[in-house]
Amino acid sequence: MQRKGVLLVLKEELANRVRRAQVAVQEAGLDMLFMVGRENLIYFVGSTQMECMALVIPREGEGCLTEYPRDLVVQP
Repeated sequence: MQRKGVLLVLKEELANRVRRAQVAVQEAGLDMLFMVGRENLIYFVGSTQMECMALVIPREGEGCLTEYPRDLVVQP
């Protein structure tokens, strides 16, 4: 369900998604996951009102949603 740019997803479900991502980060031997893809951000944050945003999910602790410059080139 959606209401004015906000997906109605339970906070617990969003937290579970982050925890599962952290497990995958740990299993891959990485320090963090850095996401800029809109679909991924919507999945993890629960909002469609984002532009030039990035999500950092560390292997432990809370993630961080931050802005990044429009001219930043992110390559896979």
